[in-house]
Amino acid sequence: MTDHTPTPWFLAGLIKRDTPAVREHPSLPAEYWEIGESEVDFPPALACVWHEEDARFMLKAVNCHDELLAALEEIIGRDDFRGGGCRWCGRDFEPGQVICTSDDCPGFIARAAIAKAKEI
Repeated sequence: MTDHTPTPWFLAGLIKRDTPAVREHPSLPAEYWEIGESEVDFPPALACVWHEEDARFMLKAVNCHDELLAALEEIIGRDDFRGGGCRWCGRDFEPGQVICTSDDCPGFIARAAIAKAKEI
């Protein structure tokens, strides 16, 4: 995984453009929300998003990602085995089994989410 720009990221503000290109081409956004390393329009934007709700959603996801991932990894731990079965869904385990492989098990779902978060 490559290093990313350190968090927190901020909503730098609404950028409005009134240029001939925007006026001549209605498909170009006349305004967009800028996400940056600070709450001002410097340094350059990390992302530009058309809708404020999307920009705020991106900020929540980015700024909470590391803490949520660490918490989920701590909750899940190393294995699911407890008392002969899965501690999350209660299914019986085969001898030697320590991870539940049932796709509707909360432990299985959490491990899949952790893997997905780490692959991006």
